[in-house]
Amino acid sequence: MTGLLLETHKKYQTMLKSIAPKKLSTFLYAFLFSPISYLSYGVNYSYLILFALKKCSFRGVPNYIIVTLFYYVLCYLIGLLIFHNQGTYFLLRQFVSFCLYILPICVMCLEISIELEDLCKIVLLVSAIYALWVIVILVTHRHGFILTDAYHSIKGGLRGYIPNWPQRFTVLVVFAAVYSLNKISENFLYSLVFFLLVSTIFLSFTRSAYIAFFIGCISFFVATVLLDRDRLNLNYVILGALIIIMVAIGNGTIFETVLLQMVKGIIKPLSMILSNATPEQMHSEVGSTYVRLEIWSAVMTTIRQNPLTGSGFAGIYLFYPLFGSAHSQYMDVLLRTGIIGMLLFCFYYFQLLRLYLKINIGVFSGLIAIAVYGLFNETLKLTYIGLLIFLLFNIAVKQAEKFSLKVK
Repeated sequence: MTGLLLETHKKYQTMLKSIAPKKLSTFLYAFLFSPISYLSYGVNYSYLILFALKKCSFRGVPNYIIVTLFYYVLCYLIGLLIFHNQGTYFLLRQFVSFCLYILPICVMCLEISIELEDLCKIVLLVSAIYALWVIVILVTHRHGFILTDAYHSIKGGLRGYIPNWPQRFTVLVVFAAVYSLNKISENFLYSLVFFLLVSTIFLSFTRSAYIAFFIGCISFFVATVLLDRDRLNLNYVILGALIIIMVAIGNGTIFETVLLQMVKGIIKPLSMILSNATPEQMHSEVGSTYVRLEIWSAVMTTIRQNPLTGSGFAGIYLFYPLFGSAHSQYMDVLLRTGIIGMLLFCFYYFQLLRLYLKINIGVFSGLIAIAVYGLFNETLKLTYIGLLIFLLFNIAVKQAEKFSLKVK
């Protein structure tokens, strides 16, 4: 009996070790990926902390990064010339945004010692703690999981307790959930983490999170079938069955709310646009979706002043104070850096996807999910997503030679 207990203890100890980062120093990165790092001006401090950790040891700077930095400086100077009469606050915010674009590009040049496996484990750990925090707050404050007004009581009610809830940190949770699909066959603990993360995505009542997670999962299974079919085993069949059971347990209340929000956010706006509905009707019927359409229209109006290089890193809120953000990563990049900047952004992201399709299918699918999420929300401006993307690019470039790939 004692021998059986010792054997069981060793088995679970081995499992726990397999999901923990290899280096203790890796846990220092956990702070940089936490929602706390985004509070106030934490976005500046997080990049500076990373530079301090690496002691600013730069490796050889690739030509494409030099070209990008040169373009960003040119973009900023042109924007400064065009909008120099906008006032001190405008110019100060424009300069800060310019610096926050330059810093993550420099991260791609640092000698990063962290391994891909450890980086992803840290992201999983931070996301799982965040998800557990959401569940604990829900239980302790007796909101419950099945409510007649779950959308407002959970999505809006938790904002006072959970930082960056529900639309900001959820994007990292979506990435972690999709990535964990790649690890489920290795250790059953990843299955528990996966369901914890999915529960948080579900409870966020964020349409962009649902869509991003769904497309990320589809991309994972398609990539697995095409490139690594041996990984498709009984674990994924069990996983699908558990998801169906989890939905069934909800008695349809929350699930029905999810479907209603999807219809309200996607199908209804399209039908109203086609029926030539008035702005007042659009605003009352589809809410935030119409607000996004208004913001994107404002972005397109602003970009006409300088379509090639954009506003020189000035955000939409500097032109339209009522709009806090562009509510789309692509619209934000287009506004700040113009058509050329958008092409550069797409170039980098395509290269990242191309490299990780060969290196790690889980990361590839997670990046697909972030790209989809970025259609409806800004992502790279969030410290944890910006660092994740640029650290992944840094690691991918180092591993490219191993897979006989080149960053073209």
